[in-house]
Amino acid sequence: ASALTYLVAGVALLAEDSWERRDELAFALEVNRAECEFLTGALPEAEQRLDALSVRARSAVAHSSVACLRIDLYSSMAKAHRAIGVGLDCLRHFGIHLSSRPTEEQARYEYERICSLLEGLTDEQLVWQPLMTDPVSLATLDVLTKIVPPAMFTDINLASLIICQSVDLSLKRGNRDGSSFAYVMLGMMAGTRHGDYQAALRFGQVGYDLVEQRGLKRFQARTYMNFGNVILIWTSHVNVARDLVRRAFEAADITSDITYAVYARTALIAILLAAGDPLADVQIEIEYGLAFAKKSGFDLNIDLLATLLALVRTLRGMTPVFGSLDNGDFKEAQIETRFLENPDLVRAECRYWIRKLQARYLAGDYASAVIASAKAQALLW
Repeated sequence: ASALTYLVAGVALLAEDSWERRDELAFALEVNRAECEFLTGALPEAEQRLDALSVRARSAVAHSSVACLRIDLYSSMAKAHRAIGVGLDCLRHFGIHLSSRPTEEQARYEYERICSLLEGLTDEQLVWQPLMTDPVSLATLDVLTKIVPPAMFTDINLASLIICQSVDLSLKRGNRDGSSFAYVMLGMMAGTRHGDYQAALRFGQVGYDLVEQRGLKRFQARTYMNFGNVILIWTSHVNVARDLVRRAFEAADITSDITYAVYARTALIAILLAAGDPLADVQIEIEYGLAFAKKSGFDLNIDLLATLLALVRTLRGMTPVFGSLDNGDFKEAQIETRFLENPDLVRAECRYWIRKLQARYLAGDYASAVIASAKAQALLW
């Protein structure tokens, strides 16, 4: 908020013809102003400013800086398809042409090609690759890194291709901050898509070591969160994963990665619930996380956390009917209608049906549990 005040004052000092005479300074002030608006929850103002800046960007690096912010903005507003559109359009400036709906065969071919390249390299060689220095490559990797989360919400084949592009770029041009996240996400794909959990742990460890050993920390929160929340859950005790996800939230808070601060809070709560922590403690964590998500304007995670809160309340006997998620402001019919109206909330919808399945099953309402199970099965991709 303080930075935003200074930036507004700085913009006010510019001459009327600053975009003609001092365009780099004007652009820098406006980009930082838009980022501060986003981080302080002024989302409409940030969106309007970034739309205008997308037209004024004159270099590939400038296009990247605006696109990365727009991707984060639209992801927070549960507009994943808009985020994907911005990202793919920006990547075309860098000569990368990806379909928004690639086939499974395309995704598998690219994954297998990348794995064949990695087989001939040791983990130490991967971690200690030279550092990427080319500005255009750095800008490209940033856009690829930012576009992965909304791609995960819309098309798993697209997400897989983007992750493979990031690893390929890192192998060709050297490692940088986004490389750590790329390797962890490649590990996630190795497990969930290809059933190779040994490769999953290997790739995830490479990503983690790029942060720990090479000090590539700009995307530390994203790397820790996905390594802990996905890969370590498969290979270690749940408390190991829990500790790393907590570190992910702390890293996100320090680096102002508000997107993954919200994601990490949500992931941590799911781990606490699965680990059997006292429900009263879990509820406190959810209420804190929900307030954080609302303050940040993250619609997707608001729905995820509201559903978790509803489940915990019914498990604690705090809803009028045990097994029903209806309580106070949370209404099953209302959120189900919301999901029908916004396909970008499909990830939250899938989690909702799973939580409803759990609640109905534990209440002995097996007919409703079967219906919820069928709804979730259709969305498990």
